[in-house]
Amino acid sequence: MLSTYNFYTIYSYLSHSDLGRWLCVATDVPGKDCIEQRILRERSEIQKHFLEIKNWRCYYFFQDSGFPMRIITQLPILPFQRKFIGGIDYIDSIRSTDLTAPIMVGVDCYRRPFIVISYKCFGDKWISWNGDVRNFWGAGGNKRLTLTVFNRYTSEKGGGEWCKAGSGSFSGCPILRGSDTYLNKKYKQLLTKNICELLSGSLVSYINGLEEICRVDCRLINL
Repeated sequence: MLSTYNFYTIYSYLSHSDLGRWLCVATDVPGKDCIEQRILRERSEIQKHFLEIKNWRCYYFFQDSGFPMRIITQLPILPFQRKFIGGIDYIDSIRSTDLTAPIMVGVDCYRRPFIVISYKCFGDKWISWNGDVRNFWGAGGNKRLTLTVFNRYTSEKGGGEWCKAGSGSFSGCPILRGSDTYLNKKYKQLLTKNICELLSGSLVSYINGLEEICRVDCRLINL
């Protein structure tokens, strides 16, 4: 019979895979069940830390983006696919069917971070700059709107200019309505507020044509 001392000496030097193979054929090992449970716990911890490191490799590129890291690091990561990029290298081809959660973040092949939001608008009207009343795009919740905001050019930590793209960037969509394609600080702050409003189920803030802050019923899609 193998002594406990000799067994733990073996345990100290073998890898998990080698130790697992050895335990499969070993029949008389002191504390075998406890060792097997310990191996499973250690493997689980290793996988957890590996995932944290893998996630941080994505979140790293948002550090100078202007979006709060405490929010970014709570959002799930969308693995990049080459089809997400359009003809002029805009990240404008992400569809709601590509998502596993209604708000996700990611980094493309050029190391450009992006945020994608898929939602529906259940409001009806908004007021334009001349006082005309216009319909929201997808009013009444009849369209899925997918908005992508992304770092336009490669930078180390997401600094520089950010753009909006996708079906959720069309004129008449409530989130970022009235903003230019390139987002200034005001609209980046408004988008941060919109993300919090969507996650909490609150009415979403937008700026109408008269530069007034208004609220509208927008809801994240169910995936």
